[in-house]
Order: sequence, then structure tokens, then C-alpha cells
Amino acid sequence: MDEFQREDMIKSVSGTVEKNFCAIKREDLYKKYKNTDPETLKSVIETMKSRNLLRYDPKTDKYRLVL
Repeated sequence: MDEFQREDMIKSVSGTVEKNFCAIKREDLYKKYKNTDPETLKSVIETMKSRNLLRYDPKTDKYRLVL
């Protein structure tokens, strides 16, 4: 995956989480991107977390979009 594809995927995941009231269960996020390679999705999520765009809340098992 090149840098442009990664940025497009980040925008897509951000939009998906935002449409879900800025929080989505981990399982639901992986279901929405079931046609995407799981390693690619994991890489995108880790990139978003490192950029502080996304946070994982282990208590509720949800990813939250940082606005």
C-alpha cells in the first residue's frame, strides 16, 4: 500500500467512525471493512492512533475519533 492509498484509507475510516457518532466498536469496524486485508486495516488504525486521530477505549471496546 502506497502513501496515497494509506491516506485515502485513513479518510475512509475517519468518515466511518464519524458517521457512527464518533465511536465504533472494534468488531463493527472490522466488519465494515471485511473486504480489506486485516493487516492493512490494522496498519491504518495504528497510523491513526500514532497521529492521535483515533483512540481505543478498552473499557467499552470502542475506537473513538479525536476531534
